[in-house]
Amino acid sequence: MKRGLALFLCLCALLPMAVRAEEEDPLAPFTLKHGDRNSPKIAITVDDCYKSSVKHIQKDVDLCLKYGIQMTFFPVENNGCLEPAYRDLWQGVLDAGCEIGSHSKKHVYLGAKESWTIVRFLGEWQEALDQTLGYHYATRWLRAPYGDITDKKEGRSGETRVRKMIRLYGYEHVVHWEISE
Repeated sequence: MKRGLALFLCLCALLPMAVRAEEEDPLAPFTLKHGDRNSPKIAITVDDCYKSSVKHIQKDVDLCLKYGIQMTFFPVENNGCLEPAYRDLWQGVLDAGCEIGSHSKKHVYLGAKESWTIVRFLGEWQEALDQTLGYHYATRWLRAPYGDITDKKEGRSGETRVRKMIRLYGYEHVVHWEISE
């Protein structure tokens, strides 16, 4: 009887922790907003990368080479900058030690899309990049358009759904940004 009562009291004591653990999103660490705040480093990223801005991308790459820095570029597929005509530009980005991350096929709120559409947008973006480069490039990062993956109808559970689709596709992280004065 004492042993049963002790077990019951232990389970009652652990119940609040189990409820909190269930409420926590296991994919939260998958979303990056900032690096180590104690490290004096910054991440330089370039979003959208429109076809009309390819000359600016080249200037960014030239700065990377000149100063020995790296940037991460997040092009959108449907704006024309991931066409095979720009193979040398994107290969130059990689040759400079920079990375290319996905900004999706279209600049739309991913949280407002069905799960299958999210995976399709990510796949079509990857196919476009691979066609441009002429080989498969293993993309590690997704920068969500508008910096938001929230499903306005589903709230937090919708954000978890979107993160699961992104993770399912194989990305290491969703990268948001944080503006600091």
